[in-house]
Amino acid sequence: MTRAIRLFRAFSLVELLVVMAIVAILAGLAFPTLAAMRERGRRVKCMNNIRQIALAMHTYASDHDGFFYSPTNNYTAIVATPMYYSGVFWTGSSWAGPMHLWEGMSNYIKNTEVLYCPTALQKKLQYS
Repeated sequence: MTRAIRLFRAFSLVELLVVMAIVAILAGLAFPTLAAMRERGRRVKCMNNIRQIALAMHTYASDHDGFFYSPTNNYTAIVATPMYYSGVFWTGSSWAGPMHLWEGMSNYIKNTEVLYCPTALQKKLQYS
């Protein structure tokens, strides 16, 4: 009897497992690198946000005789911080006075996204 000649050569199970292991190792090496690159991109965006805020503050100061913006209410000298409330930025410095719209810098910072930290989980609660 003669041996049958194989016409088609297929991959063995061991060869497939070796290839899958190599791909898994390469992916395991690539994912931390990609995550680090993504974090570096967020840091660059944060630095750009801070630069935009500083540029807006300096532009405000040059337009107002060298005075920087200081949001306060009518009753106290406590500086207010912007906070997000129902889609609008508001400032409130104490319980003694009313809440005011964040009008002072709104002419200088058109895009309110610069006030958010790029890595914040809840954008409405964290600022740059």
